Amino acid sequence: EQFSKASGLVQLAGSAKYLLSPVLAGFLLGIADIRLLLIIDICTFFVTVSTTLVVRKGLTGRSVPVSSSMASELREGFRGLTEKKGVFLLAAMGSAITFCLGVVQTLASPMVLSFSNSTVLGTMMTVVALGMLVSSFILGSITIKKGYSRLLASSLFGAGVFMALFGLREDIIFISVSGFLFFAMLPFANTSIDYLIRTNVDNQIQGRVWGIIGLISQLGYVAAYAVSGILADYVFTPLLLPEGVLAGSVGKILGTGDGRGIGFLIVLAGLLLCATAVMLSGMKSIRGLEKRGVYEP
Repeated sequence: EQFSKASGLVQLAGSAKYLLSPVLAGFLLGIADIRLLLIIDICTFFVTVSTTLVVRKGLTGRSVPVSSSMASELREGFRGLTEKKGVFLLAAMGSAITFCLGVVQTLASPMVLSFSNSTVLGTMMTVVALGMLVSSFILGSITIKKGYSRLLASSLFGAGVFMALFGLREDIIFISVSGFLFFAMLPFANTSIDYLIRTNVDNQIQGRVWGIIGLISQLGYVAAYAVSGILADYVFTPLLLPEGVLAGSVGKILGTGDGRGIGFLIVLAGLLLCATAVMLSGMKSIRGLEKRGVYEP
């Protein structure tokens, strides 16, 4: 009954890492070189380990039967994933979603740096991350009892719209507002996916199923990290240089210059995310996941 609140609070904690570190990093790059940031980054390892050891002492667990082999564990996890068509489709669509997110994560910084500096970039990243903080706080304060499939489709569609707006103009205020609203959509989508899957998978195999889901969804990030830089540098940037092929058409809307090809690619990724949201809204198998205990595989 309190699932949406719990999910919101978890994401609230997760969003905290985006708040101070980008501003601090941008400031430090203005007064020092990259070596100082690398030293700080290395030192965070010790903070992580010590924190984990402290938390570990307060955790309790219970013994569970162990399967005979890793292969059987994987088979059981895959069976839990494919038992209901809607759960499997959510995992598969997750790859398309993470691909779009990977594009904007990879290209946002070089796009902003094409017309600004690292200090402005750090401040902008903190501002946009506040969107996730605000919506996570809202989710942690209310209880959502139904309508998760509609919430998923609408939040993903909104994220796609604001992602497209993020790449539309070389205006740091416009980009910050668009980024803030984009990040504000993500906790609602994450909570919806989390709820729809967890309430339709046997508690005994949650870990195995989520391990496979994580593997499938991360493929989108891998693809985005692999191709977005190449596409930006060798395809889209040349198209939107002042003498580029699209300078007289798309360039009239997005502008021309070194960062406009990146902006165009981010716009296309946002439109792809909108299309993914529309597809999700029309899938009966995903809407059927709401009827826990009624819907059959």
